[in-house]
Amino acid sequence: MRGVMLVAGAALLAGGLAGCKQDAGEATADALVVRTAMKQQVNPATLAIWDIGNNAMGDDGGIDPAKMDDARWAALADHAGKLGEAARMMAGAKALTAAELNTSSMLGPDAL
Repeated sequence: MRGVMLVAGAALLAGGLAGCKQDAGEATADALVVRTAMKQQVNPATLAIWDIGNNAMGDDGGIDPAKMDDARWAALADHAGKLGEAARMMAGAKALTAAELNTSSMLGPDAL
């Protein structure tokens, strides 16, 4: 499980660094909003992978195959694919913005 998370984190970091060529003071309309991508794509896929792994964890801390079935393996592959898609999207972005400029949306109940 740690290997999946490590690979996912490395892919996102590489994607983020690839898009950091823009000057900090320069904003563009077509910049990828990292906060939105994390909330809508990365976080749901990561939580799903985490849940599958936690529910199938054996006594040694790894995945116990007896606790996995075809549906769980398929879901794991699906969510890993979604995480990979998000990483490729972020890596391919021409510019990145940490969050939207309108911060009033960050004050609501789903701010975090």
